[in-house]
Amino acid sequence: MPPPPPTLLSPHLVPTLLSADASIYPSPLTLPQLTSWITAAPSSSLQYLTPDNSLCGVVWDITPDMFADDGGVHVWHVERYPPWKREWGRFAEVVQRDLRLSSRRWSALCVTKEGME
Repeated sequence: MPPPPPTLLSPHLVPTLLSADASIYPSPLTLPQLTSWITAAPSSSLQYLTPDNSLCGVVWDITPDMFADDGGVHVWHVERYPPWKREWGRFAEVVQRDLRLSSRRWSALCVTKEGME
């Protein structure tokens, strides 16, 4: 069974995601700053929804200036949520494919170990 296709991250999720990150990984980033990054690169800020519209994963906060000359990229946030099904594969690998990072070095911030599994 293939994983759900990604769609653009809904702007109303950004404050909740920022709050969740800040509670675990304090950061000086502000909501306006994060929103501007997502606006600058909307196709790199994705959400994954189950067929019944439950959020099962997000990838967000990629800015155009974060793409390094050596081909590396940093994704600020990748997180898998409980509705993600194991038969869809490892969430990190799905994100890597959907962002076309297969041939590039990349790193990501996850607030939980399960976020990348």
